[in-house]
Amino acid sequence: MSKILLLFIMLISFCSFSQDYPKIELNEKGEKIVIFTLEQAQNIDNKLEVLELMKVARIKCDSLNISYIKIIDEQSKQIVKLEKLNSELNNQITDKDKQIENLNQQNKNLTTDVNLCEKQNTNKNTEIEGLKKDIKKVKWLSLGGGFLAGVVVTLLTVIAL
Repeated sequence: MSKILLLFIMLISFCSFSQDYPKIELNEKGEKIVIFTLEQAQNIDNKLEVLELMKVARIKCDSLNISYIKIIDEQSKQIVKLEKLNSELNNQITDKDKQIENLNQQNKNLTTDVNLCEKQNTNKNTEIEGLKKDIKKVKWLSLGGGFLAGVVVTLLTVIAL
């Protein structure tokens, strides 16, 4: 019973004389100071360390985000360049196809011109052969006419004498 009474008195004295910490007091110079218990000071120190670690982690996260943004921006620029290059290559392919069509048309035109030239050459050769025959006829006719004229002149001379 005495132990219970002693325990009860200690509890009452502990509750009545206990101080609430942290508390603010003035030191010898008149400056305000904050008084903590050892547990509170360790808890604050731990929280400050955690806060510093969080700040470092956040800074690293921010720099990581910035580097992601930078990489994404560089990739966007690269995509724009590649799309422009792709467009230029497609234009070149279209131009190449048009040039091929143009060359094919020129080839057809040249083939047509060659056929026309061969036809004209055949016609020319035919005309030359016809003209040569006409020349032979004219030569024979003139020779025959000259011979006939000579015979007539000779006959007339013989008759007239």
